Amino acid sequence: MAANSRNELASEFKGFVRLRERIRVETVDFIIAIMPTARMKKVAMILGGRKYGNDVVLLTELALDIHEFQYNGLDREGVLSRYLDLDMVKQDITTIIEGGQEGPILIHWTLNALIRH
Repeated sequence: MAANSRNELASEFKGFVRLRERIRVETVDFIIAIMPTARMKKVAMILGGRKYGNDVVLLTELALDIHEFQYNGLDREGVLSRYLDLDMVKQDITTIIEGGQEGPILIHWTLNALIRH
């Protein structure tokens, strides 16, 4: 999805990233290849608004919530995690999967957030 929209993303992510002492790549190419979780929402907003619709933004948000859950776990008080119980997690995962049925690209995009680390 992001690779097919490189031109749209290039206007937002300018400059270069140094990978090693002598290797520099354009920031946009680095983001497309690695897709850091810190950039996923911004990329989703750019692509959602221009090309793929709001579903990509909403599904990305859910995937980032679940990604955060992987680190924080459940929190019955709702302070450290958005999830109070496993039913909430299951519901969001189901929503992501059902959203992916409408477009296989969306399911790949959002599940990417879950396997990043």
